[in-house]
Amino acid sequence: MAKSSVKKITCPKCGAQSDFTVYSSINSVHDPELSEQLKNLSLYEAVCPKCNTKAIVDYGLLYHDMNKRIMIYYVRKEIEAQKAADMFLGRGVYDVAEDLKGKYLYRVVRSKRQLKEKIAIFDANLDDRYMELSKIFYLTKFEADYPDLDAEESYIYGSDGIFYVAFSTKEGEVATNFDMAVYQHMKENFTTLSTPLRGGDVFIDFEWAMKQINKENFGQFLSEGIGGDIKVKIQ
Repeated sequence: MAKSSVKKITCPKCGAQSDFTVYSSINSVHDPELSEQLKNLSLYEAVCPKCNTKAIVDYGLLYHDMNKRIMIYYVRKEIEAQKAADMFLGRGVYDVAEDLKGKYLYRVVRSKRQLKEKIAIFDANLDDRYMELSKIFYLTKFEADYPDLDAEESYIYGSDGIFYVAFSTKEGEVATNFDMAVYQHMKENFTTLSTPLRGGDVFIDFEWAMKQINKENFGQFLSEGIGGDIKVKIQ
């Protein structure tokens, strides 16, 4: 069951106060409606009862998929992220239950967008490690196709096996279809990722992917049967 509390929030436009439910954890099995609201991020939307102004209330929470044995902890502060990682890895004051160790997939993310991305990836039964590596590939292509644009952030979104990769720039968002052949290529070539998916690192993000790239000759992955016919297109 979801764990929640009610907080007082103030409308940024008219200053009226209202109640807003904040969830500390959501279980996708027991709370399917809340889970869907989390996936589309409407869970974070508040509407002022006085002037109908919409606002975003940002807060961290734990997402738990019992069926797939996945826990994703969204935390906003760096120090809290490390505490969450220590908990998952059995190094904290409050560790995960002993009988869950090695049986669950644990991830720690630092933004709502990352949380949404991870859930979409795991819902599609994909490995987020190869998706992160694929994002590096697409970033390389983006920089080559649009040398005048600076990507501030890259992220993947989609559902039902159809994904897009997008880049946030000062000029707006640039997005393109995500080719699963890139994912498969990374999976076939990064054979050093032999540790089980349900163990090891809990921070699977851009920094993690760059560390893996630096261990390999990434240039070969741009020429070995993939990449030449892929072009990032503005949508």
